[in-house]
Amino acid sequence: MRILYSALLSLLLTVPAGAASLAGVTLPDKAEVKGQSLTLNGIARCIASVVKKLAPDGRFYATWLDNPDPQRFGTLVREDGAKSYSDRDPFHYSFAVLAALADAVGGRAERLDDTSHPRGEAVMVITRGSDS
Repeated sequence: MRILYSALLSLLLTVPAGAASLAGVTLPDKAEVKGQSLTLNGIARCIASVVKKLAPDGRFYATWLDNPDPQRFGTLVREDGAKSYSDRDPFHYSFAVLAALADAVGGRAERLDDTSHPRGEAVMVITRGSDS
């Protein structure tokens, strides 16, 4: 997941309901990182911070390098030839792992069918869970 840690702590997003794609959606705030990714514990801390501050109808969009097979821990070679790893930067994660992590810290993650990311990263939206 590529996110700017300091931006996450104060991120409050509200976008049109039903937006299934980021294409054409203007966000009031965005978090972006150039060449940095987080460990799983770093992601958990960020999501927990966002969920605490997210407006009840707020949405937080995040991208990550997807690992389509959660039982595969080796190096993945992307379509563009770039590599990602399970144990070093740039990290890759399965959506199932990230969704469970969001749930554990009070959020709800939904994978978006959005293929418009320029580096081919997967896109998810995180909202407050029903108990948050």
